[in-house]
Amino acid sequence: LLGLDFVLGTPDRWFYLMSLTLLPSCLQLLVLPFCPESPRHLLLDKSDSRLARSALVQLRGEARAPRLMRNCPSWPERPTAAGAHESPQAVVHASPALPTASSLCYAAVPAAVRHQCHILIGQYDQKTATYATIGIGCVNVLVTFVSAAIVDKAGRRTLHMCGLAGMCLSAGALTVSLVLHHNFQPVVYSCVAFIYIYVAPIPWFIVAEMFNQAARPVAVSVAVLVNWAGQILIGMGYPPVL
Repeated sequence: LLGLDFVLGTPDRWFYLMSLTLLPSCLQLLVLPFCPESPRHLLLDKSDSRLARSALVQLRGEARAPRLMRNCPSWPERPTAAGAHESPQAVVHASPALPTASSLCYAAVPAAVRHQCHILIGQYDQKTATYATIGIGCVNVLVTFVSAAIVDKAGRRTLHMCGLAGMCLSAGALTVSLVLHHNFQPVVYSCVAFIYIYVAPIPWFIVAEMFNQAARPVAVSVAVLVNWAGQILIGMGYPPVL
């Protein structure tokens, strides 16, 4: 909204828009020194239960801290990224985790998000394309709340598999519609719905739930690397086929 031409999206005001990113950065610099250390980091990496308990007291209160400390699992030695492949359990969990983390890239969501304005300009004028892009962003936010409401009820695995199956069927129906020169807009809408409601939210948190506390940082780091690498490749490879 701030990038609209009558707000800050003009040649003489765009630098004000860019400078707005300094506000959250400065706020973080001011408040982060007052935040307590992560209890998990203190207990797992530093092996300091006293500081971990002190941080828990600051975060959860004096009454809950002892119970949380008692419930802490007996974590093994923290794995590293270089040695994670030596653990059979890590290999078994990584086999479905990495394809799941990259499944969002296969849906062409990164390419559509990055190039949606250029795609719309091919069909509409600049003003209409700008407002359509804003509308797509609002729909993304709305669908996030819908996904959050159904993900715990439907289950991660069921939701993700239904989304991928729906995308596959929609893509097949879209191909048939294009070959037969029929109206394919409902098929496009259904494919997008399967992507954003079922597939898009799952890869960002399911990997963290597949590993224990000790292996979670390495697993999430690798999954995020795979996800963003796929997004970069898809985003750069999409314009030549437009």
